[in-house]
Amino acid sequence: MKSPTPLRLTLGASIAVGMVFVLYLFAGLFGYLDFGAAMTGSALRHYNPIEDKMMGVGYAGILFKLCVGYGLHMIPVRDAIYHCVRVDVHTLEWWKNACLCGLMALLSLVAGLFLPNVKVAFGLVGGFSGGFIGFIYPALMVMYAGSWSLSSVGWYHYLSTYLLLIVGVIGVVWGTASSIYGEI
Repeated sequence: MKSPTPLRLTLGASIAVGMVFVLYLFAGLFGYLDFGAAMTGSALRHYNPIEDKMMGVGYAGILFKLCVGYGLHMIPVRDAIYHCVRVDVHTLEWWKNACLCGLMALLSLVAGLFLPNVKVAFGLVGGFSGGFIGFIYPALMVMYAGSWSLSSVGWYHYLSTYLLLIVGVIGVVWGTASSIYGEI
């Protein structure tokens, strides 16, 4: 983006999220219109990619998207692990990096094999990551950013931040527990 400002970045992100929302809305709407009340899970289970050539192309696109998305998501995970153990990715030997990336891929594969369906994965990720990203991390960031005391921020911000932290912990615990309980 040429000459980025917070307003332009917010506007660009809002337009991108709006476009993706419209695409997902149409995908869900046409999937429902195609199958009606018989639609209970994934729409992909109702299509036969061997008989329907367009769905075969769609399946290939989904496969490509998953492969590219996996790689793009594993790079920040790898960097976060290196940051926690205080290792610079640029000075690390190639074979050590390959071992860590291979281990992460193996763990992802094993998790994918043993999860009964994608709803469990979404429930666990939503309950765990959603609570941390939306509630716990913002509260902790405000608390540890500096100058955080009751006298410096006032009662309202002080109590609101602790309330945000407590609600986040409750959300993580209940969201993760309900996802696991739903499968038992």
